[in-house]
Amino acid sequence: GVVGYVKGTDDNPDELHLDGEVHQISGVGDLLMFEREGGASGMWHKTKIGEVSAESATPTEQASDLAQQQYEKAKTSVETYEATLRNLNNEIEANSAKIGHLEKHPGLHDVLEDCVEKRVQEYNYKICFFKNAYQDSVRLGNFDSTEGKRADFSG
Repeated sequence: GVVGYVKGTDDNPDELHLDGEVHQISGVGDLLMFEREGGASGMWHKTKIGEVSAESATPTEQASDLAQQQYEKAKTSVETYEATLRNLNNEIEANSAKIGHLEKHPGLHDVLEDCVEKRVQEYNYKICFFKNAYQDSVRLGNFDSTEGKRADFSG
């Protein structure tokens, strides 16, 4: 893309000519990036990518301002993508465990996400297939394995 610094005043916007297209620029101090969409013959689109403060008079100061703003945006984007990646990896891990259970016990796909609850004497039991088991609010363990009609929980 092409990066430009807007000069002038709010009353007298600059014009930017790109391959015969005229872009009116109004926002004093705005840092704009122009990018083509659809290849070399596509239309130019402008995106505001930052601002230069009035105190940033020299080109070096302007470049420094832009670099700092772009760094902050990039850092935020990286943090967002890392969080998304962590969530996706957690989903992959959870789904891999489910697939493993289904491979071992293909007939149990209907109860893969189910939980059953039963009151026995004074206790309420809740067993979530392939997840965990509780006695009232006390966690009894996480699903470990099955053998025949028995499910084992550990932890």
